[in-house]
Amino acid sequence: MRAMTFRSALLAATLLAAPATAQEALYGALPPRDSAYLRFVNTLPAEATAQVDAKPAQALGTAQAQRIGPYTVVEAVEGRQVRLTAQSGGRSVELTLPIKSGSFQTVLLQRGPDGAPMLHAWTENAEFNQLRARLSFYNATTDCPAAGLALASNNSAVMRDVAPGSGSVRSVNPVNAVVNATCEGRPPLAVMLEGLEAGNMYSIWMMPGQDGPQAFLAKDAVTPWRRPPGG
Repeated sequence: MRAMTFRSALLAATLLAAPATAQEALYGALPPRDSAYLRFVNTLPAEATAQVDAKPAQALGTAQAQRIGPYTVVEAVEGRQVRLTAQSGGRSVELTLPIKSGSFQTVLLQRGPDGAPMLHAWTENAEFNQLRARLSFYNATTDCPAAGLALASNNSAVMRDVAPGSGSVRSVNPVNAVVNATCEGRPPLAVMLEGLEAGNMYSIWMMPGQDGPQAFLAKDAVTPWRRPPGG
């Protein structure tokens, strides 16, 4: 199944309350108006699977490109608790939470104090400028109290004071540059920004790695919603 860009998903989310005929011809089938978008991100040292409600489980690996799952549509979120489950290393975890319709959610699979997986969710800032690229920076660690992002060329701040389990967002010109993910007391982690395109969404992740913290760039994607047969 081909993934959409964040721009397409954001347009679809904006149009949830609009008539479906002409909009559907342009953007494909629109999810029901009480839907939201949710993705899983694996920060664990092992492969994992994650699931929303009774939907098929998603496999998440340990290579950088395999850690970031696509946003997927969760239907009928208003007035109920959405059930999230994850498994890794023979251990499982469950979380239920309320989700607002039209929102974008990111759920981290993290290592808990006892080594078992745990889930941490937060609501994304969905602001978007289609004439620029949308760049997010996520502190997916548990021990860096104030992560940051700075240009490597002159150390000027791009994002500051990002708490563990949260992110910061801004629009950027789609140019090539090197940025450093920073945490006080640790060497900076260089990330190359290249291939950015206006109207698309990208994220830089700082998370635990096998040999210490790692930082990398990912292009965010959304799995398009398919209308059920006869729906």
